[in-house]
Amino acid sequence: MARTKNPTAATTKAWDTRARKGEGSGTSSKSTGDFAALEKMRATMGTGEDSKNPVFILGAQVQPAAVNTYLKNAGATEMTPAALPEDVERGERGECYANATSVMLRNEDLDFCEGIAYPSGPAGGMAFMHAWAVDKKTGKVVDPTWDKPEECRYYGVRYDRKKYLKHIVKTKMYGVLGGDFRSAAKVVERGGL
Repeated sequence: MARTKNPTAATTKAWDTRARKGEGSGTSSKSTGDFAALEKMRATMGTGEDSKNPVFILGAQVQPAAVNTYLKNAGATEMTPAALPEDVERGERGECYANATSVMLRNEDLDFCEGIAYPSGPAGGMAFMHAWAVDKKTGKVVDPTWDKPEECRYYGVRYDRKKYLKHIVKTKMYGVLGGDFRSAAKVVERGGL
């Protein structure tokens, strides 16, 4: 199966790279100012209850309000972060939907999850559409995409394995909300797979 053709993936990947290097959100001489603005936003976002209802979500294919409503109605929960297990290979940055699917397919004890996540580091207050796996036995997150997943925050929906596999075969794309706009909009309208 080909990797997701997500127009925001390249943007998110570039954002992740700049944030990791501490360069802020721009490449002009205003980078320091942009980074200060990010820090200000970070201080006020992603804390408490508002972290489950962000007004701006990087990488979202549908309106944030629709994503928030869908997650709430689909039974999204805060998930327990954990370090990446030693036996799980780290995936390519910016390809969270493919990475989480791949890890889930290799391990029957994992389910596919997606929702809103907050990375560690300078971009920690920003909400990202993200995908990860979760261990069925322990309930802990298995995130093969982000650095230091044990320091990140995850709020999302765990999908039934068979329904998720049927969905990706039908759409030919990884993820549910992270796929193409039409498919994501249909899932949001239906309230789930």
